Amino acid sequence: MPTVVNCTEPGHVENSIRQVLSSGTHRYSFQTTVTYRCNPGYYLLGTSSISCQGDGTWDRSLPKCLLVLCDRPSMPPYAQISGDRRTVGSVIRYSCMGQRNIIGNTTRMCQLDGQWSGSPPHCSGESNGLCGDPGIPVHGIRLGDEFTVGSVVRFSCEPGYVLKGSPERTCLANGTWLGTQPECHVISCGNPGTPRNAQILVHDGLTFSRSITYSCREGYYSTGLLTRHCTVNGTWTGNMPECSGSSCFPMSSLRTTQCSNTLGGSLSMTCRSS
Repeated sequence: MPTVVNCTEPGHVENSIRQVLSSGTHRYSFQTTVTYRCNPGYYLLGTSSISCQGDGTWDRSLPKCLLVLCDRPSMPPYAQISGDRRTVGSVIRYSCMGQRNIIGNTTRMCQLDGQWSGSPPHCSGESNGLCGDPGIPVHGIRLGDEFTVGSVVRFSCEPGYVLKGSPERTCLANGTWLGTQPECHVISCGNPGTPRNAQILVHDGLTFSRSITYSCREGYYSTGLLTRHCTVNGTWTGNMPECSGSSCFPMSSLRTTQCSNTLGGSLSMTCRSS
């Protein structure tokens, strides 16, 4: 009968809080789970909980807590921004050049979800009867270049981005635009987690067009794709890879016992004994 081995100390994840749920007398006995929760201002990459397996190993690699950063804020025409920090709680301030007045939010704060509070402001027009140029969102498209009273401008976003704000704005008699200035927010596929007996090898983000690559731990092999890509509809390509153990891999451990290159010939292989 196989002997169940206790796991070793799994370690701490930087910028997180750890909780241990023991299943036996030993702190890290078989089926013990350890859960990690990121501190405010950080987001989780990987699977939040790991479990002790019967062979004395943890079923997954530790997750990571990565710093939340807001995107670079959009710059309205004829405006300037003070403040270049993009971490949670950071504040930026808008002002307009020359005699133009700021219309809308003068300050915005980077929030826990990685988005700036409120919506971008714009600067007033040069004279009465003109609205200020509302600008074009980053990764966005604008239809309409007339800024006189009654003019309408329409906004949309490139594939992989979603519009937040008013898709259509009308220039009012008081020189302001109806609605709120839109922004194009990149689509997120969310945290894909980590397969059992695997670790995250490379990743460049969790949003549209980004990818993540896993590797199986030593002695485990995947029969599927180990790289997944974030798609335009907000989902990861393929399925979560599976890493399974096999005494017959890697292929370098195989030796042929019979081989024939004639038509109808056969090829037989056996595992090399260790």
